[in-house]
Amino acid sequence: MNNWFTELFTNNSIAQSVLIFGLVIAVGIWLGRLKIGGIALGVTWVLFTGMFLSYLGIAVDERTEHFLKEFGLVLFVYSIGLQVGPGFFASLKKSAFHNNLLAIITVSLGVLVTIILYYASRNHISVMAGIMSGAVTNTPGLAAAQAAVSDLHITGTDRSLITLAYAVAYPFGVFGIIGSLLLLKKYSG
Repeated sequence: MNNWFTELFTNNSIAQSVLIFGLVIAVGIWLGRLKIGGIALGVTWVLFTGMFLSYLGIAVDERTEHFLKEFGLVLFVYSIGLQVGPGFFASLKKSAFHNNLLAIITVSLGVLVTIILYYASRNHISVMAGIMSGAVTNTPGLAAAQAAVSDLHITGTDRSLITLAYAVAYPFGVFGIIGSLLLLKKYSG
């Protein structure tokens, strides 16, 4: 009876999973407010905090993890729709062709680089999809890659390896974007 608090953190259960996710989110948001050199990484710290706790060996209930991942993806897409939705059709009238062409070129270059690295490295294509998703900081792309591997019953890879590839590439994507913006700011004015 006295060990309930310890068991709450150590035994895989729904309560333990919700507590761990809550702690990861709270610590990540708190760290995101810290500025280093005038730059704050914001909610990116939530991912880094989760990666650190995973490195320490903290695991959560798989069913709860699956539910929260799917629910989080739904909330993400919903919130993006709320932000972008009102101006979406207006932007199509103004510069639809130019914006869509730029988006197609950007995505195509990312896919092309991924395919070149796939043939050069001989990694499984699902791992390369994880690397590409992390490099462009596209978390829904990671979820899509994992869902495709599960739904298509692709053999020769582990879903956790896709996540690991994403997690390794993600920091480079974040710091690459920040570095690019700092260089543009320095040389543009």
